[in-house]
Amino acid sequence: MADTLLLPRPLIPALMVLAADGAGTASISQDAISRLERLGLACAGRASGLGRRLVADMTEASLVISIECHTADLPFRSTIWARASSAIWGRPVDADVFELRRIDPIELPLLLAQITDVGRRPRPPFSGTITVPAAPLEAVRFGHHDTETSFGILVAAGVEPAWADRLLIALDHRRIEWTVSSVWTDPDGGHGMVEVRVLDAGPAGYWHVHANDDGTTTYTVGSLQSVMRAMRRTVPEWCGAAIS
Repeated sequence: MADTLLLPRPLIPALMVLAADGAGTASISQDAISRLERLGLACAGRASGLGRRLVADMTEASLVISIECHTADLPFRSTIWARASSAIWGRPVDADVFELRRIDPIELPLLLAQITDVGRRPRPPFSGTITVPAAPLEAVRFGHHDTETSFGILVAAGVEPAWADRLLIALDHRRIEWTVSSVWTDPDGGHGMVEVRVLDAGPAGYWHVHANDDGTTTYTVGSLQSVMRAMRRTVPEWCGAAIS
């Protein structure tokens, strides 16, 4: 396929069915088939070679990376399907259109950094970790209270005053909070899974975020280097190059 393909969302399941040559083929409308044919993804009512390769790249991927970014706007979600020698990045352009872009797997680390807008941020003059129970964190993380009230909520939950102040500053300066999750099957048949969640607090630096089994959330002061190391773990060595 071309480097980039804009595919209307309703056509994606239609293409999947055509590529599978299943019994459901008869249920696909002629309009959908005609639109797929105009895109070069179908021919004579069947998936074309191009369409089959596109579906195979997604359904037979050895590595699937899910990216979710939260900003002041609506969440942004996209997916990367990859094998050792090929990869496709899919992202919504709007409510009706999905963009599929073919990329070289060696570009995956750079692409992940671009999607999550990783760059240099001031490093906080302190280090350490803070763990916050679910209820007080939910009460303060989206700015529903003034700073003094939020501070009191955290301290009442057992958070040290100094750390309550630091966390509130980070949450107040939040640029983006993102999660990169990857699952894969390596060439030897082994399986791997990694999830990295980061709060990019702009002038308040990077914070690694980890949801614990007991419902609490742990925030660890990070740096550009620690974020890049964590992101490197989401791309196995056999698929693309590691982040330098």
